[in-house]
Amino acid sequence: MGYRMNLRNCDFVIKNNNKVEIFNLSKEILLEKVVDRWLPESKWDNYAWVDTSEIKKAKNVEDLLRAFRWNPEIDENEDIVDLYFTGEKLGDDEFLFNVIASGVESGSYIEMQGEDGTIWRWCFNDGKCEEKLAKIVFE
Repeated sequence: MGYRMNLRNCDFVIKNNNKVEIFNLSKEILLEKVVDRWLPESKWDNYAWVDTSEIKKAKNVEDLLRAFRWNPEIDENEDIVDLYFTGEKLGDDEFLFNVIASGVESGSYIEMQGEDGTIWRWCFNDGKCEEKLAKIVFE
């Protein structure tokens, strides 16, 4: 079981000069929180969708994103300029985004829609990630 979600829109940037620092900070946290505490026998765990072996093998922030089912697009400057969600269920994606938020460019966002129609964004500003729910108004 789980909660299905789809990527609606994304404007996401991590500059190349931030990637090494983000990776060094993030991998240790992700290994401790996700890999070391993940219980394989618990199929309802928030990290059931995360490829923990890929976190262990990760050599850069791009590998960490892929382990969480987010495929980064890289430009000619080696900046991450977009993300594509390659999964179908909500895991603890917000935890990942909070871990890497210090290196994500302010104004970046990831907009999702859940199976029940709920729309939200993960918004990145000043080194923090905040989840915001959409308010739809008909006039």
